[in-house]
Amino acid sequence: MARSPVRDEFREENRGEPRLQRRVKGGFIQDKFFIDPRFIPEGVSYEWKREDVYGAKDRNYELYMAANHWSPVDSKRIPGFMAPEYTGPVRRDGMILMERPAYLTEEALMENYNMSRQQVTGQKAALKEGATHPSMPRVGASIRSTFEPLIPDE
Repeated sequence: MARSPVRDEFREENRGEPRLQRRVKGGFIQDKFFIDPRFIPEGVSYEWKREDVYGAKDRNYELYMAANHWSPVDSKRIPGFMAPEYTGPVRRDGMILMERPAYLTEEALMENYNMSRQQVTGQKAALKEGATHPSMPRVGASIRSTFEPLIPDE
């Protein structure tokens, strides 16, 4: 008994229409927070920020974000990221996509880097000075700034 040509019938029905392609393969989205860099305007920084925790808003954090010039990214600016009928900011799992001028983000990153370096420098100085308690003298203290594996290769 010959099998009916199902695929040929399907192709006949859909002639002239664009062929659809699955956007998500493998059953799930690999990184649901990935934003294609092509959608990020030059000179602008995008970051995911928390909007709520279990539905609870943090008004102080919202004020902090506004004071640092973060504003929500409208879903129209990233086509296909949200449902077609959705309007408003880009949101996902309690997070909201925010933007601000890139020079402010670079300034904040440099500030964080400098604070980290100051902390390391301060800790190194404290270690070199020795213990503050007289019963715990430091003899021949040295500081190594190299990184090695905890378990050596055999």
